[in-house]
Amino acid sequence: MSRSRLASSEKAVLLSVFIVIAIPMCVLQAMRGITWYSDTAFLCQATENMARRGLPLTQINASVNAAIPLWHKTAEEMATISLDPPSRREINQFERHAYFIMYALAPLTLLIPAHVVIPVATVLGFLSLLLLTYLLLRDREVPKVAAALFCVLVSCHPAWSQSLFGQPYSDRFFLPLGAFFLFLFSRPHSKPLQIAVAGAIACLVIERTGVILCGFLLAQLVLYWRENRKRRLAYLLMATLFLLYSGLVMKFVLSNSDNAVFLSSIINPGYLADRLTSVAFREGLFPFLLFNVGFLAVWAWRDPRLLLIAATVMLPNVLGSVGGAELTGWSTHYHSQYFPIVVWVAAIGFSKCATLAVEKRREWMLNAVTLALVLACAATYPYKSADGKRRWSVEHWNENAWLRTSRDLTGYISHSIDPTNYSPLAAQRAQCRTLRGSVPKWSVVSASEYSFTCLYQDREVHHYPLGMEISDYAVVIPLEDGLWGGAGTYLGPEEGRAINRALTKRLGAAGYDLAAPVRVSPSMAVLAKHRVAGRAQPQQ
Repeated sequence: MSRSRLASSEKAVLLSVFIVIAIPMCVLQAMRGITWYSDTAFLCQATENMARRGLPLTQINASVNAAIPLWHKTAEEMATISLDPPSRREINQFERHAYFIMYALAPLTLLIPAHVVIPVATVLGFLSLLLLTYLLLRDREVPKVAAALFCVLVSCHPAWSQSLFGQPYSDRFFLPLGAFFLFLFSRPHSKPLQIAVAGAIACLVIERTGVILCGFLLAQLVLYWRENRKRRLAYLLMATLFLLYSGLVMKFVLSNSDNAVFLSSIINPGYLADRLTSVAFREGLFPFLLFNVGFLAVWAWRDPRLLLIAATVMLPNVLGSVGGAELTGWSTHYHSQYFPIVVWVAAIGFSKCATLAVEKRREWMLNAVTLALVLACAATYPYKSADGKRRWSVEHWNENAWLRTSRDLTGYISHSIDPTNYSPLAAQRAQCRTLRGSVPKWSVVSASEYSFTCLYQDREVHHYPLGMEISDYAVVIPLEDGLWGGAGTYLGPEEGRAINRALTKRLGAAGYDLAAPVRVSPSMAVLAKHRVAGRAQPQQ
């Protein structure tokens, strides 16, 4: 197709729509930032330390990693085991994952807290994926209405709609940066250097993106050998450099055993046989393929090579396992790596269908089919219901990001006018203020992870029950019979109750005032040690 230039009026409408949508979404996500868990807290802490200390150091992640082995301990062991913090109080986050792209956001945290900067940047990234997809379609002369409907379809996919409400991660910035790389890649007038620079920036998101982009480029070379005859060498060089970057980072920067286990499992015949014969795997694979192929990649039916590219980038999620989240954990970050490429595949296929529809004067049919897929995608609940079945119902539209945002915005405005009207966001912000007021700055606190994002600044935070005996405060969950909870366990609810009994005794023995808790919410309380004073601010 020939290159299409947008009219000034269309550009103005696009910019206006983007701004009108972005402002309330950014404000609401910034408010939600205080309610996210430990992964958000240590990403915020590492990003702020990038700006202040030059390195992505995080004390919280060091404590979380040290607490994980406790989740396998019995109540008898928890009654006597050492709960001292790790001897290494901070770790470099790049030892776990190479989030070099966060250096681009770090300077902003000198003025605005990271728990505001990162959610806002995430929202803008998600919306930019839709904008770039629309521009790609219009560039390929897809009619306006059809292009807009396709973008709505993408936004109904749970890897966009559900993921937007999950914790922010560096991985999520591959949505806009990967989409921009693909947008330039698709334009015949883009220079190889422009594409290479866009790809190099996308590689900085996380160590795996270099592998993903290498696989995409190699698939392009093999499947579109003739079409790419003028750029074969350029694409091969890009693919080599992207793969080399990822390999060097994994070899010399990371010390993350999870990567090695994940990669080795993909090529292990015994593991693959077990996975392919697993009932849980088959049940998870169905919704994964339904959303990615049934609602999006299906548009590539006119060019099966596009489907092979989609299969290439989805294969790590299909073969590898992170406990099921790789297939159905839509709110997690595990879908961020392949999703922009699946959207690109669907968009290219959609543009081919649009060409046929325009030629046959059947634009109405294209719009009708797209709208039907939008409704079906929005009405498909991406998880099993409580009875273990899957249901298609208009009730599931309530899970859609647009409706959830509208409800949150309406509720918050209503609360602002009349404080007696309940708003979840307003209640969460009030709870966070109470929590911060109850745990003074420069103190040490052992806390359940849902409080981490409120407390990560100017406090030493440990994953409860780790560090409880050297801490000034404990953030715990009120339970029946005078017990306090909050410790994680893999050993089931019965053992969990026994663990809570053992830890409640240790809280009393450590000097916490169990009779005078500060009730932050029905599910959160702060315990202080007798005669505790906030620690002095450390000298800089």
